Amino acid sequence: MSALIAEISSPVYPEPEARVLPASQLVKEAERLRKGDMVKVQRSNGAIEEGWEIVGFNPLTGDARVTRKEGAQILKKEISQSQLQSLNPVREETTLHNAQDFMQLFKAIDAAGNIQGHSQVYDPAQLKHLINQVRSGKEPIDVITRVEGIRQKVAELIAADKIRRSL
Repeated sequence: MSALIAEISSPVYPEPEARVLPASQLVKEAERLRKGDMVKVQRSNGAIEEGWEIVGFNPLTGDARVTRKEGAQILKKEISQSQLQSLNPVREETTLHNAQDFMQLFKAIDAAGNIQGHSQVYDPAQLKHLINQVRSGKEPIDVITRVEGIRQKVAELIAADKIRRSL
């Protein structure tokens, strides 16, 4: 087991209680929360407020250091990453690769914007139209570009639709 041990001093934050976290836990938590992220924080009075910024992490405890400007005053707080994660759940972004239905795929296509195929650039409206043409049987699957695995994803979703309809 490896651990990260560091000592810092800061006039802004009180000296932390010394705890040693395994390096693997620090890396795991640091993958989710980053300096500069805007987060919700629970205040000492229990109120949950938005608009707090992560300004760093306590290297001894792994706690996030957050600040929020309120008028001329800057509020400062240290909060555990697990508490921040519970207040700020990750919403998995739907991508072309993880879309589970055509609605999600179309949202991902809109988010991706223009997609460069092998022979042309597809704008989202054009690509969605082609996909709907394939779904309705008016066009063969090969009119859909293979770039980004879109053709494969469309084939998977069509097959899944057929299975759902047969149940």
